[in-house]
Amino acid sequence: MSAFFAARARCPSSMTHEAEALLSRYPKLDAEELERLATILPALSLVDQAALAADEHLSGRLAAYYRDRRECADAPSGALFLFLVCPTLLAAGALWWFLG
Repeated sequence: MSAFFAARARCPSSMTHEAEALLSRYPKLDAEELERLATILPALSLVDQAALAADEHLSGRLAAYYRDRRECADAPSGALFLFLVCPTLLAAGALWWFLG
């Protein structure tokens, strides 16, 4: 219910509307539409992606899309290293410097 109000409080972009339209017909898309959806979804803001995932009519189709196209959902290992390992090592080094 709160997702409904949050979705109505913002003004969705034209890309969000296009993603909603494509997802509503998901299993029955041609190759060009699948490619367009693969281009649109990563470009959406986190709020728009969360609104799509919270929509009761689209969430199942979005999950099926990511399940079918698993390579789109996989994070690159380089990005994981930068965003998880480097800050952890920096924090550990700072603690060792100040406490050691």
